Amino acid sequence: MFRHYLTSAWRSAQRDRFYTLLNVFGLALGFAAVILIGLFVRDELSYDRFLPGYRQVYRVQLTRTEAGRRPMTVNSTPVELAAQMKLDVPEIAAAARVTDQVIGLRHGEVEASETVVSADPDFFAVLGFPLISGDPATALVQPDSIVLTRRLALKYFGTLDCLGQALELNRADPIRVTAIAEDPPSDTILPFTALLSGNSARSELASFDHQGPAPKGSLWTVVQTFLRLKPGVTPEQLASRLPGFVQAHYPEVGDDRPLFTLFLKPLADIHLHPNDPDTQEPDDQLQTLYAVAATGVLILLLAGINFVNLVTARATRRSLEVGMRKALGGMRRQLLVQFMSESVGYALAGMLLGLALAELSVPTLNAFLDRQIAFDYWHHPLLVLLPLAAAILVGIVAGLYPAAVLSSFPPAAVLKAGSGGAIGGGRLRLILVVFQFTVTIGLVIATSVIYRQNAFATSQALRFDKDLVLTIELAGMPWHQSADVLGGRDTEALQALQDRLAAIPGVEAVASSLIVPQSSMNSTADFELPGHADRPAVSLTLLPVDFDFFKVYGLLLVAGRGFSPDRGEDRVPTAEQSRLSSAIVNEAAVRAFGFAGAAAAIGQEIHTIASNSPQRNFRIIGVAPDFPIRSIRKPVPATVFSVDPDLFKVASLKLSGANLPQTLRAIDATWHDFVPNRPIERSFVDDRVARLYLDITQAGRMFAGFAGFAAAIGCLGLVGLSAYTAERRTKEIGIRKALGASTLNVTRLLIWQFVKPVLIANAIAWPIAWWFMRRWLDGFAYRIDLDPTPFLAAGLASLAIAVATTAFHAIQVARSRPVLALRYE
Repeated sequence: MFRHYLTSAWRSAQRDRFYTLLNVFGLALGFAAVILIGLFVRDELSYDRFLPGYRQVYRVQLTRTEAGRRPMTVNSTPVELAAQMKLDVPEIAAAARVTDQVIGLRHGEVEASETVVSADPDFFAVLGFPLISGDPATALVQPDSIVLTRRLALKYFGTLDCLGQALELNRADPIRVTAIAEDPPSDTILPFTALLSGNSARSELASFDHQGPAPKGSLWTVVQTFLRLKPGVTPEQLASRLPGFVQAHYPEVGDDRPLFTLFLKPLADIHLHPNDPDTQEPDDQLQTLYAVAATGVLILLLAGINFVNLVTARATRRSLEVGMRKALGGMRRQLLVQFMSESVGYALAGMLLGLALAELSVPTLNAFLDRQIAFDYWHHPLLVLLPLAAAILVGIVAGLYPAAVLSSFPPAAVLKAGSGGAIGGGRLRLILVVFQFTVTIGLVIATSVIYRQNAFATSQALRFDKDLVLTIELAGMPWHQSADVLGGRDTEALQALQDRLAAIPGVEAVASSLIVPQSSMNSTADFELPGHADRPAVSLTLLPVDFDFFKVYGLLLVAGRGFSPDRGEDRVPTAEQSRLSSAIVNEAAVRAFGFAGAAAAIGQEIHTIASNSPQRNFRIIGVAPDFPIRSIRKPVPATVFSVDPDLFKVASLKLSGANLPQTLRAIDATWHDFVPNRPIERSFVDDRVARLYLDITQAGRMFAGFAGFAAAIGCLGLVGLSAYTAERRTKEIGIRKALGASTLNVTRLLIWQFVKPVLIANAIAWPIAWWFMRRWLDGFAYRIDLDPTPFLAAGLASLAIAVATTAFHAIQVARSRPVLALRYE
């Protein structure tokens, strides 16, 4: 019996090769998209789960509350917190701090600046990243220790056998390779390239430890702190100790001081749930994951719908076969099994082709997402077994209705000539086509909105000129330690460097600052207006900048004047920090202080509220526009700009673009003259901006790709349905042409049959897409207007797809001679 079913299915496929290929390829596209989405979802859910004992590892995080602001999650902690917790909390087995820094490494002729992780000696005891060679217990103990990843070991030594070999740190200090680690996979929150011992004098951790804790009552969070709990200890046990710990070590100082609470975030949850749930901050990555997973389900539905449409549309071809079988004694149950078996066979064939397409597409997916997603089904058989089970399920579910329809044909009705033409559920096919195009149109609209928001975030929303602005990190330039936390820059050496850089042909302007736009670091202080005790204090972000900072970034002041080196009051005196000096504030600060407008702020004096540090006093001389120092996901903070060279950490150069390679070489040479022991670390601001919004870019690419899959599946369905419709209406078309209808009339008639469901799909998709994209845009403080453009574009594109897909068969039938059409059947 099974052999008979197989033979019958093969003969049916041979008779309708065109439709068989459409069925199989449509299912293959659906399975390929779902497999790729499944691999992405698996990768998202697997972050840091490869580490041994990851369930006992937690990151300490803060929830910070400031007057007049919503509570906010902070992923970093004070420098001294890890040591304090190890002393006070016996449930902790090990603790380690990490922070990123850039250092110059050299071995022989190979030299480069590397972003490395400065880590405490207990790093491997806490996180347990696998080592190729070396002892994890001692790898970071000695001050001259560095752990290289496989990639860096091969880069500098050409071999993994380099334990004990020496590297030059910043062209001066020798440092010894104590271990080789495997390259961390992409599914980790700590993708380090090298680990520098926190005991090294050149490490950021040692520098922070040397500076000591922040003044009492202030909060200075610059490191991430990870804990491993002792076996059997639950996070709830430790969490109960945290309020008392905070009160003991970080007591409140007055009602206007920032407050914070500590909480533990499980290592495996950090990627998708980085925030404190009590702050109700959105988890952007989790929302993207839900959207992508839902897209996978919809695409699989589209592929199944395509199959149902094509099989029921071809019911006429099988009706005579069904009638003959029933007339000869065939049972409906036998026919049902026959057609269900064919359906499962199509699904399995589509699954096998889909597996091949997915494997070919994985490198493209990795390039889009900058990931290392592996389709390693030889190591994980479930990656094949699950699609196999899904294919069987899809074959059964998608084939159930066509099988029920085909096996129900009454023999007497279908054996009469031409009677099968009306069988097959035309209304159901219309509904399914509408659903297909509703999903496709929705995905196209989502892709368009994401791309437009990304373009807005990287251009108009910035409000500053990012093109041809080069930044140079000043790490390596002379720096002196001082009693305060930050220390101070050697301003004479910095000025000499800036003068030399400004003299290079192709450099239009040079300015230094503490940070540049799109940086994450910031410092805040509470300010008040003298003589206005009735007004609440205002928390302002402090941003030390150079005289030409606004010129470099093309920022025009809203009111007042800019800083000038000819005015002594415009520079914060190094020895007299509390002396009245000039400041520029942004529009957000004007609103925060309650001034009537930008002009009203000019000449006003403001000063810091500080009981443990010198008071800072400023007179406002100008108002700058609000421009995002960080991401546009959050409002631009109220900011005060001052000229304080002691705090400069980065230089910005506006380039003309003429002879750019030559200009860059001259900049590199100038840096080498001033800092011979450290390679230059430079980057363009537009690259910084692109990295900041990389997640939006990647989401746009994913949805564009999957919208393409959905559109392709819909096109395959329309090709089959249009061919069937044109064939079924051949006689009708012959009569119409015999009665005088033109080719254009007939073509328009056939195309309208498929344009109508696309118009209905637009009417359904637009409000649904508007609601979802409105919610997505709400995650940005500054966003595009959701105007009709993406909706109209998606609608026109869907109509164009429907017309282009069906036009070939429509024109072919419309141009046929009436006599041939009337002889049909």
